[in-house]
Amino acid sequence: MRSVPSVPPVFHGDELPGNVSVVLSQPTSLTCDVTGSPTPVITWYKDGNLVVPGHSVQILDRGKTLRLLKAASSDAGGYSCKAINIAGSTDKDFFLDVLVPPSIIGTASPKDLSGVLNQEILLECKVKGLPFPTIQWYKDRK
Repeated sequence: MRSVPSVPPVFHGDELPGNVSVVLSQPTSLTCDVTGSPTPVITWYKDGNLVVPGHSVQILDRGKTLRLLKAASSDAGGYSCKAINIAGSTDKDFFLDVLVPPSIIGTASPKDLSGVLNQEILLECKVKGLPFPTIQWYKDRK
């Protein structure tokens, strides 16, 4: 009887941590392309806590792919996959950034303002988004 040699898990492709950006409410996937003998068991973690599949998270391809069906702001953070077999273990880190499109906070209708000639007037535009939006001002749509 011949024994099959054990091979520790090895990642294929980029060994550097993966930085991934996704727009709010869009799907995204993180992939751990790993081999070993026997086939490694892959476990996913977010910010150090075990990721459990649910209505918005799937773990596919025998653990190699973590799929977020609809990214939420709370999904942003550090992810890691850990591959383990009897010959050893290895892990790979990812950072997921959830981008939030810019929006204006407050009323959507324009306001008419009056001012005194040669006096200062303050115009305010409250916005939100990630990354924080750049604001541009126009006069007479120019």
